[in-house]
Amino acid sequence: MHTGRNFYTALSLVLGLMMVNSLAAQTIPTKGPIPFKQYDLDGDGSISQSEFNRVQAKRKALKSNKGQRNNRMPDFTFFDVNKDNNINPQELATGQTLQRENRGKMNMPNQGRKGKGNMGMRMPQFSDIDVNDDNFISENELNQFRAKRISKRANQGYSLKNAVNAKSFATIDLNQDNKISLAEFSQHQLEHKSSKRK
Repeated sequence: MHTGRNFYTALSLVLGLMMVNSLAAQTIPTKGPIPFKQYDLDGDGSISQSEFNRVQAKRKALKSNKGQRNNRMPDFTFFDVNKDNNINPQELATGQTLQRENRGKMNMPNQGRKGKGNMGMRMPQFSDIDVNDDNFISENELNQFRAKRISKRANQGYSLKNAVNAKSFATIDLNQDNKISLAEFSQHQLEHKSSKRK
């Protein structure tokens, strides 16, 4: 009887070790987007804030150990578009696409199409406007940025005909909390690009 029980105990230990080794093999990538299944630690089909934070902390640690730079990562609320305190696969994919687009623009030289400096024709980035680096854009920050941009573009000889059509702070601030998040800003940028194509 004891032999059978010992066998099953040993078998359970072996299976447990195999599962641990399997999870260890699924190392979080230090570059590029993290797959949904690696965020979804409990396998329930959604990512909680706790899971998101744990995976992000692990990625930061892995990057630090490899001597890689840790870029600022959007927080949980950037991805949780429907504000249900969970991130579904579609929300993660959309957020990662927006993040990739913004990163691509930020890595480009700060030149407009006509090479007239960093206030040329390129679209502004979130970090250009978020002067105090608190991950939100205040109405004052937006107004100051726009005034500076309009002045610089006028001095460079650009047409200002679209300046009056700029969306108001309240329109971009979708949840009306008196601050613009990276998700709200990215949504505004996408709508702006879409309207320019029409």
